Amino acid sequence: MGISIKALLKDRNFNELDKYINSLISKVDNIKLPIICENSSANAIISYYIERANSLSIKTDIQITIPENINIGSLDLNVVFGNCLENAIEACSKLTVEEQRFLNVKAAIVKHYFVINIINSFNGIVSLQNDLICSTKENASNHGIGLESVKTIVSQYNGTFELSYTQNEFVISIIMFNA
Repeated sequence: MGISIKALLKDRNFNELDKYINSLISKVDNIKLPIICENSSANAIISYYIERANSLSIKTDIQITIPENINIGSLDLNVVFGNCLENAIEACSKLTVEEQRFLNVKAAIVKHYFVINIINSFNGIVSLQNDLICSTKENASNHGIGLESVKTIVSQYNGTFELSYTQNEFVISIIMFNA
């Protein structure tokens, strides 16, 4: 989505950009998202992905407390949650036994830090290249920059990004300075 907007801006194709933005707005206007947290930007992206997870029979456990006023930019929150939740949902959906699909998301301000913990089920297959996790999507050459974007944002907030996995669980732990 962002890449499309950037390309249209770069090409100065304002008529097509206007059509594209209006189509996005009309789609969003028709969606009634639940209230998960006080931060409207984070709520929109998280609610969207939780609804998507539910539609794919992924059991969700959500414990999120994000106030409206946070010292982390809305776009940064959207990139972090969007990429992490997109990956988690895709991993869960690859499990053929729906009862094994789960997604647990916790996020809160703890002292001067914003802490996010995402745990999801997955099929145990991890594609590594030079000790980096690679996309397992069909068109992998057009994917795989999401987690790198998240890492970049986390580092801008003097934070830490850790991921780990077992045979059936994938864990992302993020801590960002919020002062």
